[in-house]
Amino acid sequence: MTKSLPKRLALCLLMLLISGPATSPAQTGSADGEAVIMFDFNLDRMRQNELVKNGGVADMLQNSDAILPGALAADPENVSRIYGGMTAPANIQDAQSAMTPNGTANLPVNFFFRVVFSDKEAATAMLDSLKESGTTVVEDGKTYVTPPAQEPQNLRAHLVDDKTFEVGTTDYVTRPDRNVFTKALLTNWKELSDTDAIRISIDVAGMQGLFDEGLDMARDQAPPEMFGVIEMGTNLAGLSLGFDMDSENLLTVIANGKDADATESLKDGLNGLMAIAKMQAPGMMVMLQDDQQKKAAEQVVEALKAKSKGNSVMIKIPKPDGFEEIIGGLLPGQNF
Repeated sequence: MTKSLPKRLALCLLMLLISGPATSPAQTGSADGEAVIMFDFNLDRMRQNELVKNGGVADMLQNSDAILPGALAADPENVSRIYGGMTAPANIQDAQSAMTPNGTANLPVNFFFRVVFSDKEAATAMLDSLKESGTTVVEDGKTYVTPPAQEPQNLRAHLVDDKTFEVGTTDYVTRPDRNVFTKALLTNWKELSDTDAIRISIDVAGMQGLFDEGLDMARDQAPPEMFGVIEMGTNLAGLSLGFDMDSENLLTVIANGKDADATESLKDGLNGLMAIAKMQAPGMMVMLQDDQQKKAAEQVVEALKAKSKGNSVMIKIPKPDGFEEIIGGLLPGQNF
């Protein structure tokens, strides 16, 4: 398809998989065709923030294919929201195959990405850009665009409604619904605030084979001082992240343990890491000249503590007082 959009959208999420740790052998959600990653980027909410509105973020998006690939990057102001989900490759070899597709070989993952545009014209333009090199087909009464002959053929793109463009693998896009997520992933997702502008959740236990390989690679390549951090991954069953610049909490990180003992180990390990960060913080804060910046940094450092609830370990970083003004002061020429 034009600009290889489906593949490049998927790559952003695949990189998250390859860099993560491995866990529980009990669950294999991805092997059953269920999605183990869920994400939601609410660009409209991000734009409500003065820092985002005035900080040149639109220019950054236009110059970064890694954030909004291809035609989306050309006009990011028309994109309201991007959300979806995907399975995990069974192993590192499949992950590499997904990132560097070999001709018409099917992608070894299932995924769907939905892009909600601000108007009908922008959504239609997105689909039309794919029609330039793809083929329009009708399947079960629905119209899709398929990739060029030299690209993986298990991909489809279409309009869900007037403003929503969708691209993904045939197994997902041609379903009557998008109830494709593992139960664990749905449970973890609910722990995030539904108002956060950026939300990502991973069912780590549902991609055990891939994470096992990742852990083994890390053990072989990491320096000795990192071994403790790597082994923390053996306790991890899920990982979620929420970010919002207009909420009480700027950043929320939630790690789900496999059981009560694993959760306690995660909490102790994370608090150990944050204790080190707190010890180093005074030396870094010396470089801050502005009193307001120092107070903001102190607020963040004070919040560096993991708390557990059930099998979840949470770290919540509050939005520092005067956050927009502080960041604005670090960006020359920007007024907030």
